[in-house]
Amino acid sequence: IYKRIVPLDHPDLAISLNNVGSMYDITADYPKALEHYLQALDIKRASLPPGHSSLATAYNNIGAVYGKMDDHCKALEYYQKALDVYDQSPQPNHSDLAVLFSNFGQLHHQMENYSQALQFYERSLEAHRRASISDETIEVATVYNNIALLYTSMREHSKALGFHLKSLEIKQKLLP
Repeated sequence: IYKRIVPLDHPDLAISLNNVGSMYDITADYPKALEHYLQALDIKRASLPPGHSSLATAYNNIGAVYGKMDDHCKALEYYQKALDVYDQSPQPNHSDLAVLFSNFGQLHHQMENYSQALQFYERSLEAHRRASISDETIEVATVYNNIALLYTSMREHSKALGFHLKSLEIKQKLLP
């Protein structure tokens, strides 16, 4: 119905396609998620300027789906496209950038590129710090947890414990 009311390249249609893709993503129907995310991206490319943050979000979503499908090369390709968009922005959204860096970190962790993963997690922490007035947010705690899991994979258990404890401390302060 919506496609009949608005033009096929209308930005609102991209929002709806993205939302549908998100639901397929949540339910692990990755091929359908990808289909809808790519359709949304096509509309965004046609209707938005090249450096628009919505393009970066679209690339990031697509990269995340490819990561879940274990297509690491495609995931890296789309994450890089998202980063390229943020690099064009004079004032990137640091919260979105932090999510992208964290996604890069998780992907490199899956690929067992541990030093790369750690570098991206550190960049994620820095972006979270720039986005917030506090170093103690749930998002920072999540990155600490990811770093702990990384150190566990590297069999550096004392470092892993330290980051798990940092994550726990923040969550105990913030969660009801």
